[in-house]
Amino acid sequence: MDIIISILIVVALLAAITLCVYCVMTLSRLNAVIDDVKSIGQSVKPIIANIQTTSTRLAPIVDNIEAVIGKLQPLLSSVEGLASAAQDIANKVDQQVDQVLTTLNGAARLAQDIITLIDDIRLQIVVPVTGVAQLISTAYQTVSGLLGGHGRATKETKPERDSVA
Repeated sequence: MDIIISILIVVALLAAITLCVYCVMTLSRLNAVIDDVKSIGQSVKPIIANIQTTSTRLAPIVDNIEAVIGKLQPLLSSVEGLASAAQDIANKVDQQVDQVLTTLNGAARLAQDIITLIDDIRLQIVVPVTGVAQLISTAYQTVSGLLGGHGRATKETKPERDSVA
């Protein structure tokens, strides 16, 4: 039995040695990772410093932008008011143009009605009067022809004046 205990002790010692070697290797790897993190930290420090410098420089710019935006708000409001006023003016102009077009269309209808009225007057008055005048003229010429031409109007001759030179 002593031999079994001795073998178990040797196996336990070998396991302990293996565990120690594993721990040493793990610690050396951990040390390498820590060195890598340190080198990354060293390379990040200038970037962080640049960011801090840039943010320090940008702070007044951001404040100026806020001030400009604050000053632009009333201007934008007035521009919106102007745009609204321009839209109102455009709408009123459209209304006026519509009224003018309506008036012009009414005038065109009135002109057409006047033309129709003139045509109606011509058909109802002038044509019959012209027809009656032609009938009277024809009757006059016929009666004049029957009476031997005495009914025709004769041309009067004016006496010549003595010209004084």
